[in-house]
Amino acid sequence: MESFTVLSGCPAGEVHVLNLRAADQGPGQPQREVTLHLNPISSVHIHHKPVVFLLNSPQPLVWHLKTERLAVGVSRLFLVSEGSVVQFSSGNFSLSAEAEERHFPHGNEHLLNWARKEYGAVTSFTELKIARNIYIKVGEVNELLYTAITCRLNEVFSDFPKATHWVREELKGAGVQSSKKLINSLVNLWSP
Repeated sequence: MESFTVLSGCPAGEVHVLNLRAADQGPGQPQREVTLHLNPISSVHIHHKPVVFLLNSPQPLVWHLKTERLAVGVSRLFLVSEGSVVQFSSGNFSLSAEAEERHFPHGNEHLLNWARKEYGAVTSFTELKIARNIYIKVGEVNELLYTAITCRLNEVFSDFPKATHWVREELKGAGVQSSKKLINSLVNLWSP
């Protein structure tokens, strides 16, 4: 079983991949329902950002969502493996959340590469056996924010005309102090 944070690529937003493996078959029916508990990281009081969840399982599941401290009206997309469904808890959360069935590639590497190709980057990837309750913390970490800023700067400064336009726009209406800070930042950015 694996769990790690992935910070490569340029993120299109927060993307969490959950890859479930079949549980050891015991007596009775195999597990058909999973409760997914979503909470923001401790440094975030209420989570206000869009999130994508890739919920892959070897068999169709009913995903019950239990959420705490997630703002309503924010786009959240739940991509589930074929035959699976998402049941949202009562309240306004379901008004801005969507669930879609997808055919996911098999294997951790293939699934991770697919997610990167679709969304630019992956915030976290977790592989585990099917369980009744699964807990995921949402909220950008500093490294992910740094990656997003770096990607934006790389995009802006990929060619000189684009960089010149960006600097002009940033300087419009900026005070003297702001202009000096921006110029110092650019000098530091371009310095070896």
